[in-house]
Amino acid sequence: MRIFIVILSFLIPIIHQFAAAQSFNSQTKLYEVWELKEDFNFWRTKLEEKQPLLYLYTPKNQLDNYFDSMFSEIKEPMSELSFIKHLLPINAIIKDGHGYVVPSKNSIKTIREQARLLPMDLYFLGNKLYVLKNLALEFPQLDRAEILSIN
Repeated sequence: MRIFIVILSFLIPIIHQFAAAQSFNSQTKLYEVWELKEDFNFWRTKLEEKQPLLYLYTPKNQLDNYFDSMFSEIKEPMSELSFIKHLLPINAIIKDGHGYVVPSKNSIKTIREQARLLPMDLYFLGNKLYVLKNLALEFPQLDRAEILSIN
């Protein structure tokens, strides 16, 4: 069963959308460990088959060790978004930002309707958090502002 991963040849995280999702549908389906491991193997195989420069910055043996470690860390049922968060760190190892893992249409709909997201693209510079682009049109002056606290 290929439950929710859409892979477009490479991997770019859309972490900020998920990291800010503090309140998510409490009825989120949990997938069994065997389903997650099956999907992980499918994802890894597709990545190895379709990503032409997978080992450009990280040697194959090092990347294989990382994949094996990620696989062995799947020990309990997870929701779709938890599983995607589990997959996202591979982007830092591959060091290629031209593709991404996308949640299912149902999850995207739920996130848009129920999650509390910050309406802005954020970035860290050192230990400080800044607004890269404010997506709330009524406050355009927030672009490039430092965020000092979030209540």
